[in-house]
Amino acid sequence: MLELYIHHRQQTATSITSLCVAAKIPPSTGLRWVALLEKRGLVVREADPFDRRKSYARLTSEAIERVERTLDDAMESNRKLGIERVRLVN
Repeated sequence: MLELYIHHRQQTATSITSLCVAAKIPPSTGLRWVALLEKRGLVVREADPFDRRKSYARLTSEAIERVERTLDDAMESNRKLGIERVRLVN
């Protein structure tokens, strides 16, 4: 989902093939995961209008909110841990 989020922020289309390459997984595994995420309402799959063999995936607004919430939580945790590290050293 992070790869899809990066493409969302860059406002670029992401083919399912590209997702598989980025994740270093076989196309069959990638398609299975995209189908699962699609079923859960986190990904929308769109056919390429010029090449029906190719399809793109994008995050839904719910998925974008979840990714951003997770990133915010990770940054907050890192910030807190950084403070704790300073306390431990002193």
